Formats: sequence, structure tokens, C-alpha cells
Amino acid sequence: MALTTSSLMTAVFCLLVVLPVSKARFESGRMFDKYGVLPVKEENARLDNLAAQLKKEPHSKGYVVLYDGSDHRIRDLKARACRDIQHLIARRSVGSNQVVAMTITGGHREKFTVELWVWPLEASDDLPRFQLGLDEKEVSIIKGVEVTTKCGRRR
Repeated sequence: MALTTSSLMTAVFCLLVVLPVSKARFESGRMFDKYGVLPVKEENARLDNLAAQLKKEPHSKGYVVLYDGSDHRIRDLKARACRDIQHLIARRSVGSNQVVAMTITGGHREKFTVELWVWPLEASDDLPRFQLGLDEKEVSIIKGVEVTTKCGRRR
């Protein structure tokens, strides 16, 4: 009987303590901004706002999520993601551990869309993929710490 009581207490503990903590972390990200095709100057201003927010919240991580859209006007999502990450790190001095870009293909949006998200620093780099219900094959992730190897050096 003691084994059964112990097992029951463990199960109750997991339901009451462990699962709510995991769910709270999962849902703790928030969308910061959303936009479509913009002139570079205007897009940089949006990224600057994200950089300022990350400096206010040093225990947070910024995600730049780029959707290709079905209009296919933006051909090279990776180059766009690299440019955005490099802007945040090199021009706005955001820590490379605080920036992640995700490019998403597969027609999840009608038009090219950029979403800027803020998540806790300890969140998994592909956490937004799970929240958005995306398949792993449709997502490419570029971490800020990998920007030189995945994007090349900025000129």
C-alpha cells in the first residue's frame, strides 16, 4: 500500500507542480511586432525597437520569425534573416545569445510576414516552432551565436 500511495503522491505532484511550470514557460513568449515588406530603413527601426526591449529585459531572447508567404516576393529568406540578426548584434549591440532567427516556408502566410517575438532567455531556440504548430522540415533556425558561420561576415 505504501508503494501505491507514494506513486499516487508523485503523480499528483507532477500534475500540480511540474506541468504548470512547463506550461507557463511555454506560454511566456509574446509577439512584440509584426510587419510585411518594408523599406530597409523602416525595418531597421522596428528591429531597433526590439533591441531596446531586449536591453530592458536582459533575461530575454528575441526571435525574428520570417514567413515566405505564398506570393513568393521574398526569394532569399536566409539572407534576410542574416541581415536582421547582424543588424541587431553589430549595430545595436544585442548579445549574440539573445537573438534567434527562424525562416518558415510552406505557405503558412499569404504574404511575406516578419514577426518579432520576445521569450525567456532559457527558452529552447525552436520553441516558437512548437507554439505555431510547424513541422521541423519547414523551419530553418539561425542562432545569433552562429551568425558568422551560417551567414558569413558582414561587410
